Amino acid sequence: MTAASEAHRDPDHLRTDLDELRGDLGETVEELTARLDVPSRVRARGRETVAQAQQTARQVRGVVAEKAPAVDIALRERPGVVAAVSAGAALLLYGIARRSSSASSSAS
Repeated sequence: MTAASEAHRDPDHLRTDLDELRGDLGETVEELTARLDVPSRVRARGRETVAQAQQTARQVRGVVAEKAPAVDIALRERPGVVAAVSAGAALLLYGIARRSSSASSSAS
């Protein structure tokens, strides 16, 4: 036998190798468990989505607060445009509501 093959059969060396393999196996099992734990992944994704939505809301609030005075002035200067846009939005919502109610009554 060579010195290298004798070193591989040394009980201390084998125990060390076995401990390393156990550690690697434990890490692999933890990774697989995390991947297969769908409810936890869904909750984590939900938390990420909520955090992103909150960040976006903060940014939007900042932009709105910054632009509000200019919008207020523009609306006061053009009341006809405001009335036209409001009427258009009301007609759009009315059309959507009618289409939705006729679709649900025909599905019954």
